[in-house]
Amino acid sequence: MRKKILIVEDEAIIAEDMRTLLEGEGYEVVGICSTVEEAIGLAHRKRPDLAIVDIVLKNGDGVKLAEEIIKEMEIPVIFVTAHSDRATLERVLKVQPYSYILKPFEARQLLGIVKIALDRAEAERRLRSLTRLLEFLNLARETIIRAGDSREISLKLCREIAPMFSPRCALLLFEDGEVSHWELNLGPLEEKFLRALKNGDLPACLKESQEEAVYLEDKREECKDCPLKELCGKGGMVLMRFVSKGVFYGALYLSPPMDFRKEDLHYIKGFSRDLALAFEARMAESEAVQTLTHLQTSLSFLQAILSSMREMVFAFDREGRFTFVHAPAEEALLVKKEEIIDRRPEDILPEDVVEKFWEAFEENRKGRVVNYEYSIEIKGERRWYSVSQSPLLMGGEFSGAVAIVREITERKNLELKLQERERLYRGLFENVPVGLYRSTPSGELLEANPAFLKILGFQSLEEIRKIGAASLFAEPGERERWRKKLEKEGVLDAEYRLRRKDGKLVWVRDLARVMERDGRRIYEGAIQDITKAKENELKLEKYVSELKRLFDETVEALGAMVEMRDPYTAGHQARVTELAVAIAQEMGLEQDKVDLVRVAALLHDIGKLGIPAEILVKPGKLLPQEMELVKLHPTISYQILSKIDFPWPVPEVVYQHHERLDGSGYPRGLKGDGIFPEAKILAVADVVEAMSSHRPYRPAYGIGKALDEINRGRGKLYDSEVVEATLAVFKKGFRFRKSFFAPGRPSRKI
Repeated sequence: MRKKILIVEDEAIIAEDMRTLLEGEGYEVVGICSTVEEAIGLAHRKRPDLAIVDIVLKNGDGVKLAEEIIKEMEIPVIFVTAHSDRATLERVLKVQPYSYILKPFEARQLLGIVKIALDRAEAERRLRSLTRLLEFLNLARETIIRAGDSREISLKLCREIAPMFSPRCALLLFEDGEVSHWELNLGPLEEKFLRALKNGDLPACLKESQEEAVYLEDKREECKDCPLKELCGKGGMVLMRFVSKGVFYGALYLSPPMDFRKEDLHYIKGFSRDLALAFEARMAESEAVQTLTHLQTSLSFLQAILSSMREMVFAFDREGRFTFVHAPAEEALLVKKEEIIDRRPEDILPEDVVEKFWEAFEENRKGRVVNYEYSIEIKGERRWYSVSQSPLLMGGEFSGAVAIVREITERKNLELKLQERERLYRGLFENVPVGLYRSTPSGELLEANPAFLKILGFQSLEEIRKIGAASLFAEPGERERWRKKLEKEGVLDAEYRLRRKDGKLVWVRDLARVMERDGRRIYEGAIQDITKAKENELKLEKYVSELKRLFDETVEALGAMVEMRDPYTAGHQARVTELAVAIAQEMGLEQDKVDLVRVAALLHDIGKLGIPAEILVKPGKLLPQEMELVKLHPTISYQILSKIDFPWPVPEVVYQHHERLDGSGYPRGLKGDGIFPEAKILAVADVVEAMSSHRPYRPAYGIGKALDEINRGRGKLYDSEVVEATLAVFKKGFRFRKSFFAPGRPSRKI
């Protein structure tokens, strides 16, 4: 698609020359205007990609015109004028044009600046598009977290949040494969789409697509009767499907802005997964509320039935708190009935009874009924009770336990009590979900519980004993290193890999200690399978690394934009970066600060995009007003970079790279501590590289003279510590890896 350009120039000959030149390069000139009113009207109607505006118009002010179309219509502007006085320049810079051309100008100068301005405008539009998309996704995620139920989520998404990103949207919720709720914001198409939904006519793409998010832009045969076909024909539609664990919860159609791209789908896919999980969670919460209501009703009914029973009956919630008590003989409770509800067994019962209760409770969690016995002392007499403790299930899920207690005092004695304790210990060891083991220092495995065997895929302890415990370790010598460390520290928390029976490797966390039992030294420990956690950790590291790579490539691309304008200083920013990073590392800066120096160095001359090209490549001495323009490049760099949300103060460091300790630098004349340490590093690296590199208008001074220069300015112009570090890196053999100088027209490094 051809780029559209508006020309605002009251000198007809110049305007027609520009039109001929631009159209010859393939641009579309949407009009030539000589007045402010005509230009504003044409800009509103045609929406050009760029406006070329004369500052001084016979019937108006070009600067005010530019300010209006930049702010209200976001149209980039290039000024053309025959005036170069300081007052005019200051007025121009306040409206932040993309460039500034002095009359008369050459054809290649105009075309070059137009291309750079259009490229920059496209990059900024893309950045705004991604920012708007990410803001939409962040607000949507907040809605998911805060909304009370699925319908509240859909209501806020369609009516409040989606319009920020998309002018039209349609959200459908499904239940048992049928549309159960919808929120529409489709304008004139809304009634047509609603009729189709009520008739059961769902879009074909919703039925066929298996992706979490797809971009629909090509009409197919099956789309001819689709109520959304008119939307899809105007820039496409984004379809998000919310599926979790095989359950389809709904779909969201969005009509994206014109600057949306297919590659943006990967952001939306993650949001689709989040929203599916949110709907899943809300469904689970709703089912839980229904289950609790049913439980309360059942307990009321049960209380009426049990009122005539002589046995004691207790009900517990899933946390083990008393929720129901039936006790004909209240003395067996040790406390009053009304003091039991919502309390835990350890608040009321003796410790040994509590232990038995929790053992049974854990078994109840697994769906098992447990019978056990306990005794308590009442009025100086020890009484024994038998308990049948059963799981309480609601909707197939564990919700607590019910215990029926009967007194059996005459049947019990001390021996049975001791036997019961032994069984309690064995039950805990066998059923705890953590892999427990005991071994000798030499590696003989004495005991291992079922969880231990399950983690390693063995059926019995004998299988492990046959191959030896040392062979379970994935790395040769790992078991011996583990033993030495355990002996040294006495208690050890370690992570390592073990080899399963089937040969697969699993990551485990091992909490081990050294014990003395019956005069024998043994190791006791508990292992937990952490393989999935380790895999997730590796995935996270890879994801973070990928994000950093994308960031670095973006920064390098921005830096390359400057050097593409001027091939004769190509590589300057790269060489400055190379030296600045070496200086920062020599000074012992933290890695975060080194990264700040690297990014700032790569982008420190990006402001030259706003300096006329003929000034940058002019041989010989610059005129005063030309030098003033060049000195604006740190300010322009700051204006460009401050629009990007860096994790460091990159714009400010770049802004200061021509400042000097004594205040003689520019653009703000900062002094001493008013200059960032990273900017001081960048200033020295910039000077050394510029002096040591060849330029068409002068030969290279060489490294020696460059280092003499910064040494003479030590403490006055340049930071002493930075100078010392610079001299040190060259003394250690630092050299610029490659010369990027290419012969041709002269270029200027300021």
